[in-house]
Amino acid sequence: MRSRNPIWIALLIGVLHSNVEFVPSKSHIYALLLPRPIGEPMGNIRPTYIKRIAIELVQRYPEQFTSDFQHNKLMVSKLTDVRYVAMRNKIAGYVTRYRTHYEA
Repeated sequence: MRSRNPIWIALLIGVLHSNVEFVPSKSHIYALLLPRPIGEPMGNIRPTYIKRIAIELVQRYPEQFTSDFQHNKLMVSKLTDVRYVAMRNKIAGYVTRYRTHYEA
């Protein structure tokens, strides 16, 4: 049992200070006791402004973008005035994902 897990401590405190009997299910026990496997993909959560700019670019210039990330990086640089490389790459990455998954 993980004694330092804040969820487990909160559950124990809640059980101790209430009149309601708490019986944890298997999913509660597994979530609290088993660590998350290493290498499990977490996914990409992008900010709304990245998505908004990327979708607007694809809608304005549909023939300019492909499903190739390197090509999309160059096109984002040409079509926008993004100053930061990391932001340009995030926009180009979402354009690539948008073209391959949502328009396919």
